[in-house]
Amino acid sequence: MARSRNIKPGFFKNELLAELPAFDRLLFAGLWCLADREGRIEDRPKRIKMELFPCDDYQVEQGLAALEQAGFIERFTVAGWTVIEVLNFTKHQRPHSTEKDSALPDRHGELTIHERKKNGCITGETRKVHVHPPSENVNSPLDNALIH
Repeated sequence: MARSRNIKPGFFKNELLAELPAFDRLLFAGLWCLADREGRIEDRPKRIKMELFPCDDYQVEQGLAALEQAGFIERFTVAGWTVIEVLNFTKHQRPHSTEKDSALPDRHGELTIHERKKNGCITGETRKVHVHPPSENVNSPLDNALIH
């Protein structure tokens, strides 16, 4: 789900970002719109391409690699999740107070839970909850009930 985000004037003056091709810079801004309130997105390049560049011949995987190499994002796998984290996201973005908590863990395998008022707005209090990887012994439900 795309979300509203802000682009500050400094975005266009960032000398490190300016070293990247224009589409990579556009990918970086687009990742903000796809990221949850903690700046995390599932690392699924095909899905990101469909969301941000459906009509363009652009290699999202190469753009993500360039952004990671330049230090703008971090890609990691933890607790069964493959995640992209936009570095310094919470420093530059102020998600709406009713935006849902992240369902994706940070690099330490923890979720940030925001305490909320009855109306759904965050109070400013947070806590961390460790995510456990799924058990290998549990049989997952069938996606297609016609297959036995």
